[in-house]
Amino acid sequence: MVRTTSLACVIFALALSATPAPAQHSLARQWNEVLLESIRGDFARPTANARNLFHTSIALYDAWAAYSDGPEQPYLLGKTIGGFTCSFSGVPRPDDVEAARREAMSYAAARLLRYRFRPSPGWILSFGEVNRLIRELGYSTTFHSTDYTDGNPAALGNYIAQCLIDFGLQDGANERSVHYGNYGNRFYMPFNPPLEPVLPGHGGLLDPNFWQPLKLEEFIDQSGGVLPDAAQPFLPSVQRI
Repeated sequence: MVRTTSLACVIFALALSATPAPAQHSLARQWNEVLLESIRGDFARPTANARNLFHTSIALYDAWAAYSDGPEQPYLLGKTIGGFTCSFSGVPRPDDVEAARREAMSYAAARLLRYRFRPSPGWILSFGEVNRLIRELGYSTTFHSTDYTDGNPAALGNYIAQCLIDFGLQDGANERSVHYGNYGNRFYMPFNPPLEPVLPGHGGLLDPNFWQPLKLEEFIDQSGGVLPDAAQPFLPSVQRI
């Protein structure tokens, strides 16, 4: 009986050791996790961060597609979108295409995220996560060149990110507004006056088909920041894609 039990334990232990380890997340997934963590520490600005999600996806994809010898084409790199041109003269095909892709993708994402989350209240955490992943992948956190002409994948990644940064400054999102980082609204004016929930009634609602901002005694945003008494601002969603 003891021998049978021991044999069963050995078989169970061998079965556990033979269980395959969970698959490692893709590089794109790892950078998206850094982006999502940065969003959690940011102001509550879903329209701006939807744009950050989109542009980070472009950065990762364009860095990948730049080395493709198939039908895949970059979205912005070497293209003109909305009157903005991101010039690209091509890169020599590296001996290790996958390694070059991973390096270019990482530098493209890192440079873009560092720039976009500079105004964030959680920028220290965001920068720390970016640098942590860069180091884990075996890259330098101090390489900033955008001259990709010698075939350096890191420089290509930086160049792609800079194209997206420059593109974002003229795409209509008003990224460099007086309220830096808040993408100040330039067009929409609320039709209805603010609703103060502590007061009875509908706050002077003029038309229920239009948005009505809220006015609270105190706002606490998603990063824990306390905002003074103010009416809820409209979050603009104007941009060219």
